[in-house]
Amino acid sequence: MGRRAKYRTLGERLAAKREQQKKYTQSARGRARRAIQNKKTYSARTGLYPSPFHHTIHGLPSEIITLARRAFQVGSPLQHSYDLGIWTQPFALQIPDELKKIPEADELFDDDQYDEDELASGLHIANLERLIEAGWMRLERWSDESEKEALLVEMNDEIVQRLEAWQRRAGEEDRHGSLLADVAHSVGIEWSAKILCCLKVEQQIGIAGSEEIERAWRAGQLPWQCKAADEIQ
Repeated sequence: MGRRAKYRTLGERLAAKREQQKKYTQSARGRARRAIQNKKTYSARTGLYPSPFHHTIHGLPSEIITLARRAFQVGSPLQHSYDLGIWTQPFALQIPDELKKIPEADELFDDDQYDEDELASGLHIANLERLIEAGWMRLERWSDESEKEALLVEMNDEIVQRLEAWQRRAGEEDRHGSLLADVAHSVGIEWSAKILCCLKVEQQIGIAGSEEIERAWRAGQLPWQCKAADEIQ
């Protein structure tokens, strides 16, 4: 057997991986979906997917960290895509009108009606995919030294905006009139917290230098990797 090539930098390793896998999609979304398959396998074995946020995160309120630590269960993707508003500016949680609707008695048995657990697990897997996809996109920018400063500024701006959205939400009603809307609200709040923690931790690593990002990536310790290092690396 031949020896494995060694790469000095994160950029070299990413470039080699793209070259080796030309016949397979290497988009951020493609890698996110493959990582999701590992997470579904893990979740099936253990029942829940744990949090990587075990310590205090400087600059974030404790309530955000507590929510971000919640374990979650991933299931099958939903047939319908629900935009909760937490991935686009101003990052304010929005519950889709169709989830606020209380179903009529004869709609309760429709095949396209989700129960609360199905909706929750489907929303979790959709947001997890978005989290990993965004993480891969940042990772490719970290490997370009000319992108580092701009990326840090963008991350800081996003963290500020997300914290402002969190503070505005504090006075809003948590109940929306239907069980599915309440489930979506709960999942959306939880993922708002998870995204903030991921960004803040990665920002702190990035401030220490691109080499620290590479070290964390190789060790599977970037928060969005979520312990799927064997697949993501």
